Amino acid sequence: MRILLAACGVLLAGLTWAVEPAVTPAQARAISAECVEVLLQINQSLSDNYYHAGAFMKAVDVLERIVVLDPHDVQSYASAAWLAWSSKDHDRALAIYDRLIAANPDSPDAYFEVGLYYTRVQQDEAALRWLAGALARGLAGPRRHLYGHTLARVGRTAEARAFWHTLLADDPANEVAKREAARLTQGQPPAPE
Repeated sequence: MRILLAACGVLLAGLTWAVEPAVTPAQARAISAECVEVLLQINQSLSDNYYHAGAFMKAVDVLERIVVLDPHDVQSYASAAWLAWSSKDHDRALAIYDRLIAANPDSPDAYFEVGLYYTRVQQDEAALRWLAGALARGLAGPRRHLYGHTLARVGRTAEARAFWHTLLADDPANEVAKREAARLTQGQPPAPE
């Protein structure tokens, strides 16, 4: 990583002096941003290559470099954490999730990713806390359904039913919410996800 940053710095300096001896601060920032973008693209490609070669932990290392360059890249954190926990390194995954939340405390996507992790490792009460955080921060779309499914799975049927009805009030055409609200109202078990 240091080598890439040093190379980018040398490239930036060389281009700056070769093109224009008196570069304004705004121009220098623009060139620097372009350089960071190139580094991000190189690292994303490298991460993909490691992933497809089955070198998952090397892919995690590269993804962690990406989030140093772009700490708001929720998807890179999520991919790194998923690869870590899929490789049974839950401690590393949780550390990545901690950094994700620290860098993106207002992101519903960040909270959703942590909640998704906890549902996948069958820690539903923890999942509900994170998913509630995602909803409180404006999580939209079908990913909200995971909260309702998880409420039902832990036996909080009344809350699940109320949640599905809230979604129906927002979107009467939501077929999943219709089905789940009806299922819970009729006393049927929740549908598998």
